Amino acid sequence: MNQRVNRKSLNRLSSFQILSLTVLLIPLWWLLGVKFVIFHLAAAAAFLVYLKNGAQEKSGPASFWKTSPELVLLLGFILLYAVSIAVHFGDIPLPRKIASLNNWSFWVIGFFVVFVVSKGLRKKDLLAFLRCFPIFGALSGLFVMLAFLFGLITGRTLQLPSLLMMALPESWLEIISRKALLLQSSLLLNIVGHDKIFQRQIPRSPGFNIYTTALGLTMIVVLLLSILYFSLKGNKKGMFPVLFLEGAALILSFSRMTLLAFGAASAFVLLVAFVPKALQWKLVAVGLLAVLVFFIVVPPSSVWDAVSEFRRGSTVWRGRLYKMTIDESLKQPFLGYGFKPRTDEFPIPVASHSTWLGVLYRTGFAGLAVFLLFWILVLRTWWRGRHGHSPGFPMKTAWVVSGIGLISGLLWMLTDDLDAPPITAFVFFLLVGLSMAVARWGAEKA
Repeated sequence: MNQRVNRKSLNRLSSFQILSLTVLLIPLWWLLGVKFVIFHLAAAAAFLVYLKNGAQEKSGPASFWKTSPELVLLLGFILLYAVSIAVHFGDIPLPRKIASLNNWSFWVIGFFVVFVVSKGLRKKDLLAFLRCFPIFGALSGLFVMLAFLFGLITGRTLQLPSLLMMALPESWLEIISRKALLLQSSLLLNIVGHDKIFQRQIPRSPGFNIYTTALGLTMIVVLLLSILYFSLKGNKKGMFPVLFLEGAALILSFSRMTLLAFGAASAFVLLVAFVPKALQWKLVAVGLLAVLVFFIVVPPSSVWDAVSEFRRGSTVWRGRLYKMTIDESLKQPFLGYGFKPRTDEFPIPVASHSTWLGVLYRTGFAGLAVFLLFWILVLRTWWRGRHGHSPGFPMKTAWVVSGIGLISGLLWMLTDDLDAPPITAFVFFLLVGLSMAVARWGAEKA
């Protein structure tokens, strides 16, 4: 009997070994130039392995397939999105067809990952599952810092071809450079570039990600899960150098929304987790009063000018892009357009740089409603997970880090796309699944 139980435990863990190994080997995927496909394969493999092993559990297939309302809604959104693409498929240019299917596939990755982690992860397997994050985080931080120093000292931009890019024929690369820019960003190793920040050219490195704002959310998730890893491990050896490198990479992303989202989410979750209820409203009142006094002393227009001047070029065209996205969405309100078109007016497709507006544009108000309800239920599940855990398990840390990451990601999605940067999407969906698993552990204990 014990042998059967141990075999089931090992089989279940194999799904998480796939997910964890995928994160650990991100630098290798980056060097090979296969980021555009490896996370799809890993998510599908983990899902299929979990299905094979989970369907054999003693509770039986019927119980196994009984899934959560969150996953039902996510699957519903995926289907609505597919219908929208199918309805407009004949009108979509070929390059945008490929891009649309790629964007759609990210939500399939999300379903696979969230399904496996939320339903299958056990507390006793969590430490092994998280071990990849401090290693990957430290490598990312070191890489970003060295790239930043290189750009600062030399003033140069540095890009190198990946191994796959070097192996592809020149004619293929020419087509990719004109028709598939996201694929090109996976093949081309963008080590460091420069961006105008406060009217000065400052080096910015995306790390192993495809662009710098994606680095921001990636490092939020990795930093938080590294904190949870060290909390579970008990031995804090190596913690501070790792967290320093990860924090440095987060700051060097120079992403305004990333830093604001992380600060706001941290303040809210830490207030709820550690401040007695009797003091919470008093602190909120004091905070609001402080903000009011601040804006009396410093005019709001001055604050907005400072924020917009941080990266002025981005601020100006983003505003016009968002306005066009909303205007066009209202012309096709039910199922949207199914894809994001390119225009000569902007350097990126319409409906980019906001997951929320992108969902509205591509799937209409029907898709946006299902999408919004999915995240509301995820937040509700996370919120309910704050009770019911055994004293020996660092529940509060698990609940806090998953909440900060979840809320940070939802705020980050206001100004960026989750269905474009593969590393960011993959690690964020891992955290979403973890937030639901934490709630499940509490319910099982209760």
